[in-house]
Amino acid sequence: MRERGDTPRHRGLARLLTAVFAGIVLLWLQRAIAQWSDRSWVFISAIAVAFALVLLVAWVLAAIGPATYRLLKSVSRGVGRAVSTDPEVRTLTTRYPRFFDWLARRTTLRSWRGLYLSVTVLSAAYFLSGFVSIARQTASAGLFAAYDTQISALLRAFRTPILTRVLWVFTVAGDTRVAFALTLAVVLLFLLWGRRFDALFVAACVAGGGLLGAVLKPLFHRARPSGLFTLITEPTSYSLPSGHALYALLFWGSIAFLLVRILKGTFARLAVVFSAIALIALTGLSRVYLGVHWPSDVLASWMLGLAWLSVCVGVYLMRVRYGHPSEPAPLGSVRLRRIVTAATVAAVSVALVLGASSDPLLKQTAAAARAIPWRVNVGANGLPRPTARQAMQLPRVTEKLDGSPQEPIGLVFVGTQRELVGAFTSAGWSIADPPTLATLLHAIVSAFSNQPYLTGPVTPSFLDGQVQTIAFEKPAGQATIRRRHHCRWWRTDLTFNGKPVWVASASFDQALEIGSAIPLPTHKIAPDIDAEQRYIANDLRGRRVAIAGRVRVAPASTGTNAQGDSWFTSGLATVMVATP
Repeated sequence: MRERGDTPRHRGLARLLTAVFAGIVLLWLQRAIAQWSDRSWVFISAIAVAFALVLLVAWVLAAIGPATYRLLKSVSRGVGRAVSTDPEVRTLTTRYPRFFDWLARRTTLRSWRGLYLSVTVLSAAYFLSGFVSIARQTASAGLFAAYDTQISALLRAFRTPILTRVLWVFTVAGDTRVAFALTLAVVLLFLLWGRRFDALFVAACVAGGGLLGAVLKPLFHRARPSGLFTLITEPTSYSLPSGHALYALLFWGSIAFLLVRILKGTFARLAVVFSAIALIALTGLSRVYLGVHWPSDVLASWMLGLAWLSVCVGVYLMRVRYGHPSEPAPLGSVRLRRIVTAATVAAVSVALVLGASSDPLLKQTAAAARAIPWRVNVGANGLPRPTARQAMQLPRVTEKLDGSPQEPIGLVFVGTQRELVGAFTSAGWSIADPPTLATLLHAIVSAFSNQPYLTGPVTPSFLDGQVQTIAFEKPAGQATIRRRHHCRWWRTDLTFNGKPVWVASASFDQALEIGSAIPLPTHKIAPDIDAEQRYIANDLRGRRVAIAGRVRVAPASTGTNAQGDSWFTSGLATVMVATP
């Protein structure tokens, strides 16, 4: 006899509570990793935690999903019967017999020309229209294209050697030669198990997608990202669509579709689906991270891949239901097939990882930016005294995420990064933490509780498409994160006397607010950004920093930042130089 605590309802509740507890533990672990690791491990751990949380959701859905599905199915059948017997519906069907006859033919299950064909056509058309819409916007510099540069620049902030090697594995898997080998291995495994039609399905999905990509690339002839974003040698082919992203979606999507049909357990099916989504997403992310594709390229490729996958899945299901394809007998015993399958998967995985790690192309990183001498007037003390025309060589206006202009730079520093950090730390400033889930939650809690957080993250800002190289902050005499001085610094490609030239924007956080542009908790800045510039210059004066003077970099102007706060400036920037 079943105990009360062993009912499906109690098992589902127990799984839900267990998943919530496990999710809290995973988030705590990721926060701990973020505090003790560099950016690469923060990024990798965040991906691992997200994947684990998805599996926890799948585990819970495996307990409550079947019962929910049966309930919804029963309700839909009841609603269908009620609608079909409703007098008003019968009146409509009598008045418009040709339309309802056509609708009945499009939704019948008696023929492949009915519901299966209708759903296939509609889903393929929907995703294809999404691809066309994104492609048109990229051609006309629309919404998606406007964010391409900024998102690509934001990903540059996470670039580390370790993370590059991890994502390189996913990008190598989409290489034409590797993709062919992986597809061939999967096709042979399906043939081993006597699933000839499944093998043909995978081959048709991948080959058809490759043909689509080859035809459309020269048609759209979209240029690749510039060398500013490229981490590896820039490919010579066009950018739209992304062959890697298209292949990953069709390869992993087709395998996931077949495994969902083969596997029996709900959790196993959900785990396969979520794993396929993760692999597809990481492959697309790798292309943007490496700087060889724009984010809109990847998104458009996914839309195109889903359109073609819809066609392939629809044809497969219609063939299975109405054609009854015959299958050959499997080869060998079940045990032998399992051993061969496991050995093949392990061998291919190891070969892929080792091959990607030793790939010569990985070492061919983009050439370092060429140092350009900053040709400026020099005073009697040897310090630079740039004119307004000479200041035109500097990047001068910061940008929001969408590329629209923000405030002009207010500070210029000549010196190494060590000298820049040394000057600020000696004046009591701290380096801002990178914006991760853990640091953002820490900042929100500290802001609402009015507690200090000396290294709280700052909102990313951009200059010539690049996110700030480093940011500094300092509390404003109070032990709270609500009021703080802060500035964002970018290293330019200019040099003076062999030392790099840095530029910065600065502002003072005077209170906490809900942003007008983005309705989330954020800081409200003081509108006089020149006052913050003067404060920083005076704070660094004498700390192995010499003030060379001020130079006009922009006209006197007003505007708003990314949060919608107003600012005004005279357009002058303070030039500082590191001294021995």
